[in-house]
Amino acid sequence: DVVTTKVDVDSDQQETIGMARQFVDLFWITFLNLLPENFGHRAFKKTSKDGTEVTKAATTYKALEIFYKWDGKFHFEKGIFDGLFTYAWQCIHNVQAVRNRKKIASKVLLRAKPDMIVSLGSGSARMVIEYLKHHYCPALLIDLSQDAINYSKSLAASDEFHFNARKNIEWHKDIAQNFGKYLPADRPGKVLFEMVGLLDYFDDFKAVKFFAQLSSAMKSGDVFCVSNIIPNAERPFVEKVIRWKNMHYRTPEKLKSLLLAGRFKSGEIKLTVDATKIYTIAEIIKGNDL
Repeated sequence: DVVTTKVDVDSDQQETIGMARQFVDLFWITFLNLLPENFGHRAFKKTSKDGTEVTKAATTYKALEIFYKWDGKFHFEKGIFDGLFTYAWQCIHNVQAVRNRKKIASKVLLRAKPDMIVSLGSGSARMVIEYLKHHYCPALLIDLSQDAINYSKSLAASDEFHFNARKNIEWHKDIAQNFGKYLPADRPGKVLFEMVGLLDYFDDFKAVKFFAQLSSAMKSGDVFCVSNIIPNAERPFVEKVIRWKNMHYRTPEKLKSLLLAGRFKSGEIKLTVDATKIYTIAEIIKGNDL
């Protein structure tokens, strides 16, 4: 079953890798990966103000927010050097893939039309808050970082969304595995469980245990959206220079094997990779075992 896993590629409105960029990458990615760790890290920190912030906040919602809020344009307000280097590292494929991942997960959310959202390792919860701007439903956001929760609360109440999303949201400072404590006994029809980003930090044993726990808690029709980073050519640069470490890289087939070991059924699982082929997004519909 795992060998014959079907994986879709979603390139719709995503940041893609053209032929010219593929040629440049033969030299550019090799150069990035060969940078000595300490020299490369110091140099990256000094390329731009945002670059400094990303290195300080690697693995956290703060770095992801810098990626999400970039508009794809050159900005020279802080100087030509800053503008050029910010553009260059915002176009690193792993950074592009983070934005692509969010777009695919947002599509899952829109297709599901849930009656409740449960975000596990919610971080800033930007994707959920964007959805709530146009679609009313209650949401539970669970994250172990109080700083992330505070940021998420301020984002929900900000002018960017010009409505008080906080009315629809409950925030809980806790680990994802304790989600069951916060689910109402009379929860509404369809629940979408979203865990985009957190699984990268679960080893195989922890992942399977969590999947089994969630599978047992889900009702027929509930949806689970989860992502995992795929082994890719930029990994040495990401780990050494940006120091975004301790992630568990998995192929789409490996991710599916863990979901199956966690008691999800093959027909319930749909796998999609983003246009850069750096992230797998799994959409699991409980009871949809065809």
